[in-house]
Amino acid sequence: MSLQSTEMEDLCIVDRRICLRYALREARRFRRKALIDLITKQLDEMLPDAPINEDL
Repeated sequence: MSLQSTEMEDLCIVDRRICLRYALREARRFRRKALIDLITKQLDEMLPDAPINEDL
């Protein structure tokens, strides 16, 4: 998992948000509650005022 974390840290904020939104969509598709909660928390920490569900 650290390789993915390093890759995510190297992305700009816009690309990181795009990747997290895609990961959230896939987590919802496979009904992974813990992963959904983790990704949602990360998105909230990035831009707390922006809605997560846009373009999903």
